[in-house]
Amino acid sequence: MTNTNPPGSLEAPLSTIPADAGGAVSVAVPPAGGCRLSRVQRELARHALGLPNRMTISYRNRYFAGPGHAAYGDWCAMEEMGAAQRVKEMQMRVGAQKSAHFEMTRAGAEAALNKGECLDPEDFPVVRLLKEGK
Repeated sequence: MTNTNPPGSLEAPLSTIPADAGGAVSVAVPPAGGCRLSRVQRELARHALGLPNRMTISYRNRYFAGPGHAAYGDWCAMEEMGAAQRVKEMQMRVGAQKSAHFEMTRAGAEAALNKGECLDPEDFPVVRLLKEGK
């Protein structure tokens, strides 16, 4: 089975976990300590995910920042470490500088969660790969 995670320091090994039906599924398990976000980066990531909230589940995955924005450097650093990805560049207002649309990667989003919180499967689908031949 092939690991489909992007290469790099966040590449997760595949492990076999028993499935509910008695078979085995291979899932990507992030390495211990995965993303190391600074306090400010963690706050930015949580804001992008819509956390905290009463439901304790993320409800979005976006942040817009461009050159000159106070958080732009942190988002570029999170992109470099694999915790975030730049989706596209866009002009938010007429005459304004272009802003980058950033999203958290699964590894970055998981690093931003507090105990008891979880990611919305609509934004971060749970992918299960069945063992070959099943």
